[in-house]
Amino acid sequence: MKPDEITREQLYKLLHISKRKAKWMLDEGIIPCVNRGTKTHTYLIRMEDVQIYLERSDAERRREIPTGQFNARPAKSHRK
Repeated sequence: MKPDEITREQLYKLLHISKRKAKWMLDEGIIPCVNRGTKTHTYLIRMEDVQIYLERSDAERRREIPTGQFNARPAKSHRK
């Protein structure tokens, strides 16, 4: 592994997200990565790609992730 590459474990700690959400983001291509197909250390992520993701606005990042997908709170309904 090169110094400018990180693993999924380092990614979720860096972004303060769950392991499940990190895996989903990598599988969906929200953050580009190399899937090596091994059982351990499956993903290699370039730090440059993480920086590009972090430079997006919060609103743009929230639109990529389905509401209620990774939290226990139900989606807010405006109907009464």
